[in-house]
Amino acid sequence: MHPRRRNLSLGAALGLVLSLSRPSPAVETQTHDSGHGNVPGASRDPTRWHAKAVTIVLDPSLGATTTRVENALENAIRTWQDTGAALPEIHVAHSTSPVRPSLDPDGVNSILLADIQFPGHETDLAVTVGFSDSASGELSEADIVLNTRHAFVDGLDASHDPPESCDGAPIPVECVGAYDLENVLAHELGHFLGLGEDFDDPT
Repeated sequence: MHPRRRNLSLGAALGLVLSLSRPSPAVETQTHDSGHGNVPGASRDPTRWHAKAVTIVLDPSLGATTTRVENALENAIRTWQDTGAALPEIHVAHSTSPVRPSLDPDGVNSILLADIQFPGHETDLAVTVGFSDSASGELSEADIVLNTRHAFVDGLDASHDPPESCDGAPIPVECVGAYDLENVLAHELGHFLGLGEDFDDPT
């Protein structure tokens, strides 16, 4: 799933999806990350938000990067809105109560910065953990975790011109060894909205 052609460069670095069994048979947890596979869950219907509006909360763990993440997220949201797909209205809020990455729902859709320790996902760029009804596919919560083990930049880090992020050529020196924040969030937002990986385009 690539919302814009300029996001294709990130594809090789992204994408494994795991379905994890939960204590409650009605809830399915999927971990979408930055790797290469998809193990389908038990849902008969596509995994989607049924709500008309969804709020994403920016966690205090983002610290000094909160404004950068918020700006990149707003651009990522517009990327998906520009597809013309029927999407819920997405609102962005801030929290002062920190959360930790978890495979259990807490009722809040969060974006946080943490050292990812989910087995098999420790080196992923980011992970999206979604919680959905196993029969209807209705999403009830999704959290995006940016991995502290990687460096993220945005267009403003690379230059003062209109941002081209880190997928243009030549690559700005600031982007060497770092990943473009907006592209990562656009990819993870696709998972947040219920999409798995795009296996038809391996690049």
